[in-house]
Amino acid sequence: MSGPHATPADATPADVAPTTATGTRRALLLLVVAVLAVSTSAVLATWLLGDPPEPGRGISVALWRCLGGAVALAVAARGRSIRLSRHQWAWLTGSGALLGLHFALFHLALAYTSVAAVTTLVTAMPIFVALGAWAWLGEPASRTTLVGMALTVVAGTALTATDVVASLRPSVLRGDLLALAAAVVIAGSLLIARRERGAVPAGQYSAVVFGTAAGALLLLAVVTGAPLVPWRGLEWLAIAGMVVGPQLLGHFLLQTVLADLEPTVVSTAILAEPVLGSLLAWWMLGQVPPIGLLATGPLVLLGVGIAARGAARTRDHQPSESLLLGADGAARLQSEKS
Repeated sequence: MSGPHATPADATPADVAPTTATGTRRALLLLVVAVLAVSTSAVLATWLLGDPPEPGRGISVALWRCLGGAVALAVAARGRSIRLSRHQWAWLTGSGALLGLHFALFHLALAYTSVAAVTTLVTAMPIFVALGAWAWLGEPASRTTLVGMALTVVAGTALTATDVVASLRPSVLRGDLLALAAAVVIAGSLLIARRERGAVPAGQYSAVVFGTAAGALLLLAVVTGAPLVPWRGLEWLAIAGMVVGPQLLGHFLLQTVLADLEPTVVSTAILAEPVLGSLLAWWMLGQVPPIGLLATGPLVLLGVGIAARGAARTRDHQPSESLLLGADGAARLQSEKS
């Protein structure tokens, strides 16, 4: 990262993890904006894949959205960066590689099945996040958060039951499996963000992660022979929309709030995406959503609200030191005090 290097102590309040109830409420508001932004991703990507869809374009969509986000954040982060250790570089590049793979799998899945099916199957991510946060970060979710997560997962699964049944067709089954794989790898990226984001300014963190993702996708495009610049005319506006919306207002904000919210809450909130994405696909692409949308959609949103409420209560009662240090740092601090 070019530009003057600041020490962690010089970081502004916006760059580090909020430690108050006000910070938690701010993080929850940003989470709402992020979910709305990422909900436009599948619709824009599906349109960019063409009709009939070209799977190779999926990798190109992922590459350009990550590259655009990395450039924008690198410029914005000039003068507000810290010197990263080898340890931090390793974790951030690992997170970026996982994020790039997630985008590639997500966009490829859209070439084989519907927006509703893909966005809903990706909602399996909280299962993997919750297991990882418990085993790796020592952060068991609160009972309220688990209830909200369970309700949302069940409702989200019911939302696309008709699409899952239709996956008996080989092409749709391929899309479903790609979407499920995307859920697994994004869970890993979210867990790394939760572990490392509190010590790195938000803009710098996402610039490194998005840049690494773009590099990984460029390598994938070369290996698979995917077209690097297949866009023309209005398609470039859609690419710009992907960068500003899902990438910057979406994934950048998701990584930012992970410094103040449990990863299970962030991943559970994203479960609102199938409802919003299905409605957008119906309106813009003519993809009729599953019949159960009207019944299960409100349940998805209710589950998100319950999980967020439980997380807010949990965070407000945690010591501020553990918020800043993360799970490993808090454990070391407790050991020293003992």
